[in-house]
Amino acid sequence: MVTDWQHLLKHASPDVRELNADVIDGKRTKPVQAVTVDSPMAVQFEDLWRHLHGPRLDTEVRFHTQRKWRADYCHLATRTIIELEGGAYSKGRHTRGKGFVADCEKYNAAASLGYTVFRLATGMVTPKHVGQIIEYIRQAEKEQVK
Repeated sequence: MVTDWQHLLKHASPDVRELNADVIDGKRTKPVQAVTVDSPMAVQFEDLWRHLHGPRLDTEVRFHTQRKWRADYCHLATRTIIELEGGAYSKGRHTRGKGFVADCEKYNAAASLGYTVFRLATGMVTPKHVGQIIEYIRQAEKEQVK
């Protein structure tokens, strides 16, 4: 039986299918159904995502053909990337100069390739914010089916 996400993936662009053949072929073993990153923020996000019945996400998805960038979480069928930006108040990598600039470059490249990027900073892994992302993905899926 073909799952909803498999049905929607057939509409993904060739570059997304090629870069993520392991996901499409079912070879990837790290869906969000299991904790994939050893960080409290990731554990909290994944628990909340499951609790809110979010659609299947893949982790560490490569989205660029030349760079080795990977998305923390990605819903491939709708080209939606979710990035967890920890350390906002502790001078973490995402808030220091070099890391911030590198993140901007990564997110701008993702946007130019047609991805929607959601960024969750420290304190934003809440039902409100995560629910908004889930709603966005569900709406995007409905629009693809039309």
